[in-house]
Amino acid sequence: MKTQPYSYLLSLVFIIALSSCQVIASDDWGDMFSMWGDILEKEAWQVGIMFGLEIPSSVPINSVDEGMIAFVARSNTDEGSDAIFVIAENRQVRMLTDAEKLQDGFEFSGDVFWNPSGTHLVFPIHKLCPSDDGSAYKCEAEIYLVDVDSTSMLRISGQGEFAVDPVWSPDGLSLLYRVSDLSDPYGDDYFAERLDSGARVQVSETPEQNVSWGQWSPDQGYFSYLSKDESGVTLNVIDLAIGSEEVLDLDLSYFGSDGDMPANSIESSGFFWSPDGLSIAFSNGPESVSQRQNFLMNVNSGAVSQLSSRKGLLIYGWLDSQRILAEDHLQGIVSLSLEGEVISIVDGVLYPASSCSISPNAEAILLSHIMSNLTIPQEDIYANFVWSIPEEEVTSRIDLVDYSVGEPCWTP
Repeated sequence: MKTQPYSYLLSLVFIIALSSCQVIASDDWGDMFSMWGDILEKEAWQVGIMFGLEIPSSVPINSVDEGMIAFVARSNTDEGSDAIFVIAENRQVRMLTDAEKLQDGFEFSGDVFWNPSGTHLVFPIHKLCPSDDGSAYKCEAEIYLVDVDSTSMLRISGQGEFAVDPVWSPDGLSLLYRVSDLSDPYGDDYFAERLDSGARVQVSETPEQNVSWGQWSPDQGYFSYLSKDESGVTLNVIDLAIGSEEVLDLDLSYFGSDGDMPANSIESSGFFWSPDGLSIAFSNGPESVSQRQNFLMNVNSGAVSQLSSRKGLLIYGWLDSQRILAEDHLQGIVSLSLEGEVISIVDGVLYPASSCSISPNAEAILLSHIMSNLTIPQEDIYANFVWSIPEEEVTSRIDLVDYSVGEPCWTP
């Protein structure tokens, strides 16, 4: 059906008016989500086309068929408070906690992380301090745990520590996080803490290096992370069963290098364990998106092979032990087999995809698109859509309140 040009303007005005709404009490969120969903379903899909997203008008809004999705919502009003919300089935929306319950001066850092059983969320917070040039910097950072049922909170990191990047262990009994020394630019390492006893051990020791992307292996037998110094980026794998002994130390500077510059884009894209714990997949190359290449490392032997001759793929994770979820900078969201076969999941160039998470049964993906914020230009807003992998079509739109910060997180 053809659309008159003036209808785009009307839809755009509607979106601006909607995004400027006052933040409302948590008890009213469910009703407001349903009302907004009904209105948007009728009026606002044309705006999606303006941003390169052709979404059928019959797509339900705020519908989650399985699991739960957690996210941080940032208020665009002076009266509102940032908060953590959970969306469940039938558009049920619940606020778990807001910034007013944090220590004075602290705010949410953005990301939230489910434990394996879906009963608790862990999230980082930080405090900003003014610098001499008038800007602000993160001077304190802590990690908290919230019970989804009771909404009770518990600080995990030590008092006065600068703790970031929490990661759940596969059994849900331990948390891994990075502790930094603000007085030493290379003074950060990973610690693992048992939630039942509070016992904590240091699992990395990297003098004169920065660390990032700390992860457990699926069987919890290994701990892996990236370390960086002046010479480049290294993938480190530690065997936790034999006294934290390092079993792999792989220099990644040459994997994906174009010959002129070392490959270092893995710093921003990370690496991903296969569900069977036998392989690690990663994207690497120069900073240019079109030059990224994709690789598979055998954990036991350390051998690295190229996954596909196609450049420009960015790995998001694994669909199963034989398929990898990735974004092609020209084609959209794709699956990549271990034999190098690329199959489109979400066709076309998205505008653009900022993050992608997989549903509990790996039959759908939650895809976030960064969009321009019409009311607060210096901030990003996100449009979030659930795509069905078998049918390769969008099944619902998840409209997050006023706009989301960080990556929405699906229950395992």
